[in-house]
Amino acid sequence: MIKKINKKDEVDLLDLLFAIWSKKKLILLIMIISVFVGILYKYQDQKHELKVYEISVQIEPITVVENSKYKIHNSYVSSIKSVDLAFSPINSYLEEYNLLDLDLSPNILKPTSIGNNLEIQNIDKVYLFNLFIDKISQLKSIENYIKRSNSTNININQEENLLKAFSGLSSLKTSKILENNVVYPIDIKFRTENINRSLEILKILEKEINIEIQIDIKSMFEKNIRYAQSINDYKLEDINSQLSIANNEKDKMYLENRRQILLSDKYIERLKNAFNQSPVLNTNEFYAAKIVHVEPNIKVGKSYGLKKIIILFGIFGLILGVIVALISTAIDLRKTT
Repeated sequence: MIKKINKKDEVDLLDLLFAIWSKKKLILLIMIISVFVGILYKYQDQKHELKVYEISVQIEPITVVENSKYKIHNSYVSSIKSVDLAFSPINSYLEEYNLLDLDLSPNILKPTSIGNNLEIQNIDKVYLFNLFIDKISQLKSIENYIKRSNSTNININQEENLLKAFSGLSSLKTSKILENNVVYPIDIKFRTENINRSLEILKILEKEINIEIQIDIKSMFEKNIRYAQSINDYKLEDINSQLSIANNEKDKMYLENRRQILLSDKYIERLKNAFNQSPVLNTNEFYAAKIVHVEPNIKVGKSYGLKKIIILFGIFGLILGVIVALISTAIDLRKTT
């Protein structure tokens, strides 16, 4: 019984092989078509080869040479002092005219040193670097910079990895600034599928952030000038008010001398001159920090070479051809029966 079954199986297997062999041209044709489709897939549809670029970015502070310019500027600004009516050389001037220990009327206010000189922020490498990091680490600011650049072809939401990399910069900022105010560059890495878009975004961010910082510092300078001018105007206003109610010549002489001293004060004029000569305002090449990137590394995702494509599609065509050959043979047998 077993022998008969084996014999029958052997005959069926031979019939199967003969059936496949008889359709060898059809199988070969299907294989050729399958390989051709695979080659087309390789060269015409590149989506299956997803290239991912890893970009290494370094945010660098200003150079030592640039920082030295700011040190000179800071020293110059700190040396500028307003006239202090409460101390010398004003007292020496009043003493010369016997006005210092004058028995002034009770309604005549004595001068004070309050608000004489501004506490002006020093501009240096650390300050500029902090400003740059604060701005670039804010997601909303990055979106605004892209909109401001009029780059309508850039969708910042497609750069999720870039946004994540920059959003974590605030926590790294303090670790890159030592106690002696030495600043080190910050290194970050992120991956992108569109290298040109990412590099364009980096250029936009560097340009727009530096422009905004320059505008902010200029605005701070202007506010300092306005504040100093306001303090001086208030002092003159007080003196003029007291002059209007002064009853004797000694009071009037004392107040008039104070008034003339304030009018001759060059403090505001010198501040303006210092600010106009500042490295921030005196150059079109101002920058608080730079974004420097190295040549990106290419990380290829699911990618297949031409040889693999031919083999895979050839095997697929062979299997498909055998199936079609068997189906065709089965159909032919039914027709004959």
